[in-house]
Amino acid sequence: MLSRREKIVKEMKKQTISVVIAAKDEEAIIEKCLDAISWVDEIIIIDNGSTDKTKEICKKYTKKIYSCQDQKLIPYIQNLGIQKATKDWVLILDADVLVPKEAAKEIQEQIQKDDMDGFYLPHKTFIMWKPMESPFWTFNILKLFRRKMAYFKGEYAHEEITFSGKNIGTMVFSLHAGNSIVLTYYANLQNIFINLLFVKDYEDTLNDIKRRS
Repeated sequence: MLSRREKIVKEMKKQTISVVIAAKDEEAIIEKCLDAISWVDEIIIIDNGSTDKTKEICKKYTKKIYSCQDQKLIPYIQNLGIQKATKDWVLILDADVLVPKEAAKEIQEQIQKDDMDGFYLPHKTFIMWKPMESPFWTFNILKLFRRKMAYFKGEYAHEEITFSGKNIGTMVFSLHAGNSIVLTYYANLQNIFINLLFVKDYEDTLNDIKRRS
């Protein structure tokens, strides 16, 4: 059994977590998202010019609501939230993503360990509140990391995060993802595919020039 001093020391060493959400006109879905993360230490909302009740709903969960109306790039807006975060870890969420209890428990346990700097979080797609069972609809995204070890450059819409940590793990339990994160994920895959085609075309052109010279 821990002594009072040991309990205090343990509590002082406890790793904390900030959640960053970029939102615009999300009144229909954001409350469910916020309800599922009531256990976190800090919630940061970057509002992108909502005209509905998004901000009013968010005020029930956090005072840290910031405005960014002159920017359309979501990664840029999310990066503003990362810069505002004050806790040890940062979790990036979209307003249509839910963190189930088993995933929340796993996140809380894993961030207390010293062996990882970031985590890929499995996302299971739900459409019309029904889970898509095919593996095609489940994917891993780097969304949880130690603060100051990752950021978005904010240069284009579907951008992968820049990560400077060394060790990355993958969580077991899935978050429940809506449509927006699915579109981002597959847009990233499309960008990678296009880049690979470009590189292949470039290499083929060089080889053709060499053959002709």
